[in-house]
Amino acid sequence: MRAAGLFDELQPTTAGAFLSGLLIGHEARAATEAVVEEGGTVHLIGEAGLVALYGQALGRIGVASAEGPRDAAASGLHRLAERVKEGRPT
Repeated sequence: MRAAGLFDELQPTTAGAFLSGLLIGHEARAATEAVVEEGGTVHLIGEAGLVALYGQALGRIGVASAEGPRDAAASGLHRLAERVKEGRPT
């Protein structure tokens, strides 16, 4: 990426999207290794735009994905906080 920037092949305005694509691709490939062995589905939780991008990337490499509940992360953190407050093990 550095070389692309030095040779004007990558503009500063698109560098963020390029890096995001690299990260999503890397994570999709890693998920593939784990899921394909089991024949399962990758469950995606997060901001709607990112969930869509991850779903696209997974679909392009033949991995099934499903969008999880939009509030899953917040609900999980709330449950964890309640357990800690009550002194129960996490």
